[in-house]
Amino acid sequence: MALALIAGGVVFGLSFFRGSSVAAAKALPGDLALVVEVNLNPAVADQLALKAIVEKFPEGNLDEAGTDYKKALYTLVAQSDPDAPDYDTEIGPWLGDSMASGVHSLAEAESGDRMLLAIETKDEGKAEDFAKKHLSDMNVFFVENVMVVADDDALSADSVKSGSIADNATYQADMAELGGSSLATVWFAPGLLTEAMAEAGATSGVETSQFDGLRDAYGALGLQVADDMLTLRTAIQAPSAPTTTGSVSDLVGGLPGDSVAVAGSVTSDDTFSQLWTMLEGQYGMVDSLTELGINGADDLAALVGTQAAFSFNYPDDQPVIGAVLRSDDPAKQKEIFDGLGDLFSQVPEPTIAFGQEGDTGYIAVGQEIADLKAPATKIGDVDSFKRVVEGEAGSILFVNVNAALALPTVSSMLDGGAPDTRAWLEPVSSIGVVSTIKGDYAHAVVRVTFN
Repeated sequence: MALALIAGGVVFGLSFFRGSSVAAAKALPGDLALVVEVNLNPAVADQLALKAIVEKFPEGNLDEAGTDYKKALYTLVAQSDPDAPDYDTEIGPWLGDSMASGVHSLAEAESGDRMLLAIETKDEGKAEDFAKKHLSDMNVFFVENVMVVADDDALSADSVKSGSIADNATYQADMAELGGSSLATVWFAPGLLTEAMAEAGATSGVETSQFDGLRDAYGALGLQVADDMLTLRTAIQAPSAPTTTGSVSDLVGGLPGDSVAVAGSVTSDDTFSQLWTMLEGQYGMVDSLTELGINGADDLAALVGTQAAFSFNYPDDQPVIGAVLRSDDPAKQKEIFDGLGDLFSQVPEPTIAFGQEGDTGYIAVGQEIADLKAPATKIGDVDSFKRVVEGEAGSILFVNVNAALALPTVSSMLDGGAPDTRAWLEPVSSIGVVSTIKGDYAHAVVRVTFN
């Protein structure tokens, strides 16, 4: 029971917490495939900011924990278990400032076999007393001031000291790429996604070769907090993924300011060759594209272009969609546009228009081409966008959650759905995702702001 609660704390940390130090991780072996770390003593400002965010949501009342951050975390994890050990008398007296967990493979993560927990302690004697009372069926030992809890009897303090994950060069490099101090991190080693994709293909029968760009990926994720904002930073190496250069920030920033969602990305030849390979695996997809005048990856590249940006709104029960596509083959793009224009001219609603100016193509659904070329307001000038989308980026996604919830169609769906759905969504103001390529790493930043 106690082990399950502690493990639950680590899992909860995947969403809300992290430790920037390796105090607990130093007690984990160096051959792990997945490591989660949790900081139990972040800066006071971070603690207050996180508490304010958590309390915006249903069941987020942490008043019982007062100003004790560790107790607040334990309260969130254990509040539904009446048999949970008492924090003040059994856990608080020995619990240190960080904890970490890890597994050697995806199979272990799914089965729970060879569970590994490393918990920093401030009183080894009291931690040992707790372990004797609640963890007597586990292999428990100490590496300096860190208590290790494992169901693998072969693991020992000596075996960990001979090669800790904290000394793993790949782990060190990936974690360093995150930068700054985070609340929670997850690190996954080369091979973990390969294992996951192989299992997915074997169990579902789905052809996974279309995702080969992710097959060898590895890296780290770290969660940070500020006033009314959570930020998830990722630093991933994906040797097989398409490589792109340039920025789509200006193109996305010029989309209509009343959009509830916008997205954009730079592309490359690899992008379209891999996309075409994926489409070939979908029944009838290539035939459908051929009917539209798209006969291969080159045509797809000419249509979508080297930079593509999209906007979405749904103000009056009709979608309003825009696409701005900057192509290095505008002649071919116009040829495809002409064919699409003839086809969609037979569709009464919603209206679909195609236009082109220089190397940039426009597709407007439920609006005019002029609304895309020169919108009344631009999303790049909207405060909520500027807060979560910063700097030059190879890809961007932005969702104005407040605006989306105000749409009649969305509001009606929420009113007819689960009672708590609106209560879970309304605290969120906006979501922004930006990604860039820096050296060997693909960096992504996910920012969520709150009302």
